[in-house]
Amino acid sequence: MPDIYARPTVEGRSHGTEHHFVAERLFGRSKNHSGTKKEGVFASCPWSQEGKSTVFCYECDEELLHNPVLLSQDMAAFAALVRSRGLDEEHKSGDRQKLGARIMLFHEVIAKGIAVLSQDENERDANEGLKTDLKPRGGHSWVLPENDYPRGFMPVRVSLPLWLRWVAAVHSDTEALGYP
Repeated sequence: MPDIYARPTVEGRSHGTEHHFVAERLFGRSKNHSGTKKEGVFASCPWSQEGKSTVFCYECDEELLHNPVLLSQDMAAFAALVRSRGLDEEHKSGDRQKLGARIMLFHEVIAKGIAVLSQDENERDANEGLKTDLKPRGGHSWVLPENDYPRGFMPVRVSLPLWLRWVAAVHSDTEALGYP
C-alpha cells in the first residue's frame, strides 16, 4: 500500500498524529535531534503534563495546533499583558525564566478564552432551549456524559463546550488537556 500520510486526500488527512500537550523542546528534547539535550525552558512541567500526549488527526495536529492564527491586534494585546506582568525583555538575560513565564501566560490566555467561550455557549444554548448538561469538574474542566457524543461523525450544529467534551473524551481526559 503506498504511503498516503499527509497527502491532499481524505485518507491522507485522516491519519492519526501524536501530539505532546507540552512540547518536548521546552524540556530540551527533540525527536529531530534524538539523543541530544539542550537547555530547556522548564526544568519540570508547570502543568504536570511532561511527556503526555494524545493522537489527533493529521489536520488538527499539523494545521490547527502547529499553526495558530495570531493577528497583529492579538499580538499587541498579548504584548501589553507581557509588559504589565513585567515579563518583557529589552535585552536577553542569562536564563530563560521570563520566556517560561510568557509561555505560561500564553497558556493562561488560551485556557481563559476557552472557559469564557464555553460559558457563552452554555448561556446561548440555554436561551435557545438546547441541551446543555455540561458538568464542570475540578474548576472549568468539562465531563462528557457516557454515550452523549457523536461516534464517527460530527453533527451539523454542535456547541463549543460539547465539541470540547467530545474531543476530551475521544483523545484523553480533560485534566490532561490542562484546562484550569
